[in-house]
Amino acid sequence: MSATSVIRQVDERGLAEQSPEASLRLFVGIMSPTAGRWRKRESMGEDKQTAFVNELEVEIKKYRHYGKTNNLSDVGLTMVSIIGSIAAAVVAAASGNNAAAHYLAAGFAALPAACTSYQRTAKLRERASLHFEYAASVTGLVAGMKYAKDPNLEQFATEWAHLVIAREKRFSETLQSGVGTHPPTRSAPTGPIKV
Repeated sequence: MSATSVIRQVDERGLAEQSPEASLRLFVGIMSPTAGRWRKRESMGEDKQTAFVNELEVEIKKYRHYGKTNNLSDVGLTMVSIIGSIAAAVVAAASGNNAAAHYLAAGFAALPAACTSYQRTAKLRERASLHFEYAASVTGLVAGMKYAKDPNLEQFATEWAHLVIAREKRFSETLQSGVGTHPPTRSAPTGPIKV
């Protein structure tokens, strides 16, 4: 927007005749890239419930996307593991005395272990599940708010805060579970083996 058009808009609206606060809001509104939306909010008085629902719907889309990304990563790594196993078996069977083929077979054989190790370390399935559960909970909250006769926004905001706290707690517990621990090992039998 050029300076000339700004001055023209200021003159057309009589900036000098307004209070200092109104003049500042008008000027900022003209210069703002979202000026139309800002003036619309100011003139129509945007409904708080609609704004809250929109914010929650953005949250739902974001966490569904996170869940989908983690789920697709998990499925992709599982497929790479399966293909790596098959490729290792095929290369090993066809290698004969070729040393390069043995190294290639060993590389393919290592893929499933690497993929599985990453899946367990990153806990992709658990992350996907947590993201989808949170998105479903917020979806329920939005549905309750949209279709309530007279929704109490403070109560819904408090419920959302509890959902966020519960999500963070479960996420932290999920990621910390198993860190630094190993599966229980069975000790070798002592004494005579009974048949």
